[in-house]
Amino acid sequence: MTTSILVKSTHPLARIGAHTLAKILLAIAVLLAFGGTLLPLLGHGLILCLEVLELLVEHLIESVFAVSPRTAQIITAWTGLFALLFILLKVGKWLGNGIQRLQTEILFVKARHGGRVQK
Repeated sequence: MTTSILVKSTHPLARIGAHTLAKILLAIAVLLAFGGTLLPLLGHGLILCLEVLELLVEHLIESVFAVSPRTAQIITAWTGLFALLFILLKVGKWLGNGIQRLQTEILFVKARHGGRVQK
């Protein structure tokens, strides 16, 4: 005889509605079916957007600070590097916090059920 374990979670992902969950599952299914075609296309689109953004920032730096195109490229490259590092640090911190919350919830469920979790 198996019983289901219902744990009320305060995690934001626990409040996902059925419609949103269906969209996520559909997106995963499409990526699994057509990932070989879609992922390179998305990668090229992302690179194109970054190149356009870089070009706009370079021209803005040239006109505002009256520097040469080479100096504007150098400033843009270093600024982009530090922005990337900042984003990577924030994403790493977010993932670390998520893993820690997940471990805490697992330990809570185990403690609540006497050290064993039913399947």
